[in-house]
Amino acid sequence: MKKSDIFIIRGKGIIAEGDLIAEGFVVFKGSELKKQTTPSCHVYLKALRQKLISDNIILNIGNKLIFNEDYVFNSPSTAGGVVLGRSTNGWTQWKNKDGKTLSDLKRK
Repeated sequence: MKKSDIFIIRGKGIIAEGDLIAEGFVVFKGSELKKQTTPSCHVYLKALRQKLISDNIILNIGNKLIFNEDYVFNSPSTAGGVVLGRSTNGWTQWKNKDGKTLSDLKRK
């Protein structure tokens, strides 16, 4: 995989990397997640985060949560929501190194 194929999402103090694949949107091992969810975060995102923590796919390390392995989500928005701890439009929040959104590059 070329580095240019990698999409990045940033939150306060965290950065995650992933890519759109045939099966969905994969977030790569080592990607960081916000530790806290927002009060308005959807219940399904909170539940999914909890399940990933319980399954040791996400590890609690210091003041961050970190993906322990690559994980495929059903959509870029679900991936972004889990990473940022809030609802988000993954098509516009995941960006490549040049700042182009996933929507710009993959929805043609």
